[in-house]
Amino acid sequence: MREKEFEYQPEKYEFEKASNAYLISLFILVLVLPLPIINLFGSIIFYTTNRRSTPFVRWHCTQVILSQIFLLVINNLMIFWTLMLNLLVPISPFYYTCLIIVILFNIIELIATVVTIILLNNEKHVRWLFFSNITDYFFKNKMQKKEELFW
Repeated sequence: MREKEFEYQPEKYEFEKASNAYLISLFILVLVLPLPIINLFGSIIFYTTNRRSTPFVRWHCTQVILSQIFLLVINNLMIFWTLMLNLLVPISPFYYTCLIIVILFNIIELIATVVTIILLNNEKHVRWLFFSNITDYFFKNKMQKKEELFW
């Protein structure tokens, strides 16, 4: 995670809306921990309700969705691997290593989400490693000053 200036200076309400994108994913995570796809659906629904919002809010919603897709993939791979191993072959040390890595990714994402909510409420633009660069790619032609967006 790193802080960086955005293309324009967002208003306070934009920081609050952007932090809500992370808060929704955190709230859903607590409610339905064993079902990671619900977390992704919640983030997508929040994005669609804010698709006409400012670029700052949409940027953060996109970053949340990308992180949720990543977690969904690694969590599901681990779940399927666990089910297959329990049914077919004995568990190896490599399996435990991968399990620890997946658990660490989930813990890091949880901590990053909480820290991002706090920093956004303090009006700081937060960029997550890997996900921010992909998000920038989606927004490379859509970044406009807020004044130009509504005219």
